[in-house]
Amino acid sequence: MSWRTGEIGRERILHMTVTNLEEILNGEKLDLEESWRRYMIDHRFTEKEFNLHDAPQAENLRDTIYNWCLGENKAWSTLRSTDIEAWRLSKLKELKNFKFTKDTVWVAVDFHTFTMAWNSSFTYDAFAYALVISRKWGNMIEIHAT
Repeated sequence: MSWRTGEIGRERILHMTVTNLEEILNGEKLDLEESWRRYMIDHRFTEKEFNLHDAPQAENLRDTIYNWCLGENKAWSTLRSTDIEAWRLSKLKELKNFKFTKDTVWVAVDFHTFTMAWNSSFTYDAFAYALVISRKWGNMIEIHAT
């Protein structure tokens, strides 16, 4: 892999991570702490163990993203109405401080998968809610029709 290809891949992962963070912050908070522990620590989507040499860097990245997910709400609300691009650039700058290793890439992939699961949970919740309402109204229509 050439340096150029590697740099393009790194940039894509950094942008994907910031976009995923935006999605988490834009969504409702169900139970982030429990979901995070379950899917980003206990039952990760990628390799279960970090390489001993790269573990501190990967764990630091995971902790940083987690703290952003929990602590960015006030800053996000303020910045959201003013300058989202400045916020994105500041997050990208912070992420660029992390070494680009297999383990840090796994953290980014886990976070991306976590975000997709997080977003789909809202879809499932909305579908279940609509199903309950339709069944309730369906029963009411049957009762009134007879």
